[in-house]
Amino acid sequence: MKRKAMEINKSRKKYRDYLDNKYTFTKVNNHLRNRILTEVGVYAWVVYEELLSRLNTKTGECFPSASSIAEKTGMSERAVFKYLDILREKKWIAWEQSKASGSKHKSNYYYFSYPSMEEKYTDEAVEEEVTDIKPASATPSAPPMNTSKLSLPKPPAGFRPTIRPSMNLPKPPAPPSMKKEETVVVQMPTTKKSGELTEGKRANLIKEMIKNITAVRPNVLSADQKSTWVNRAKQSMMNFNIVAKHANDMMDSVSRESYYDIMTDTRQEWIVAGLEQVPHIDLEAGKIVKVDNYINRNKKLKVAI
Repeated sequence: MKRKAMEINKSRKKYRDYLDNKYTFTKVNNHLRNRILTEVGVYAWVVYEELLSRLNTKTGECFPSASSIAEKTGMSERAVFKYLDILREKKWIAWEQSKASGSKHKSNYYYFSYPSMEEKYTDEAVEEEVTDIKPASATPSAPPMNTSKLSLPKPPAGFRPTIRPSMNLPKPPAPPSMKKEETVVVQMPTTKKSGELTEGKRANLIKEMIKNITAVRPNVLSADQKSTWVNRAKQSMMNFNIVAKHANDMMDSVSRESYYDIMTDTRQEWIVAGLEQVPHIDLEAGKIVKVDNYINRNKKLKVAI
């Protein structure tokens, strides 16, 4: 049985060589993998590896959405957020929010950290700088003065020193008393920001998007994901913006079909019938509007460029 397995692996080496030469792959150090697995666990490692596979090594960009990570790893979006927070807490990753080119919504731009290595190299660099500093050469001290040869002239006979009376200077005027200024705190009335949606309005918009998504693909969202989206949208306007972006991305995902042709190195995509236009949450208008399908939007963007 062992010999049979070895022969099968040898016979299929040509396929592995073909894939290695034609496509990129993610190289992970075993020591790094073992450390992350020990510190954060296997599920956080799966999220970390998925992020690493989305890193563009030429531009340094890495901004996958939580929904796409959940789709690739088979986790719920709630679990993805949980393990992203754990990785950031352990200082293996971090992110900043910024708008992508051609988009109205903000995305998380992730970057990777190596805490133990960064501390090590920082300490070594400081130690090298300290060892390179050499003490200044001591300057030769002046020879001690020989006071035995000095002779002072004697005063004339009958000389008496005169002592001048001290001058009675007027006392300086006392500084004016400084009175402590009283600090007046003015309480400004709290007003709701213009354009900010109420809690009920945010929840209704997310529920409407969930209804549109499940109408196309009923089982794409679990009951746990639906309740999580609605609850997060109620918490704050910032959380609502994040959930709304996930809902828009999910709507784009279910409205198109695609497959990857490994032999031609191309991705074939087509629009689901009847979904040339799809519903999206317009954050500026605070309502659901119809926009072109993801494929049509990309075609228009390429023509504009």
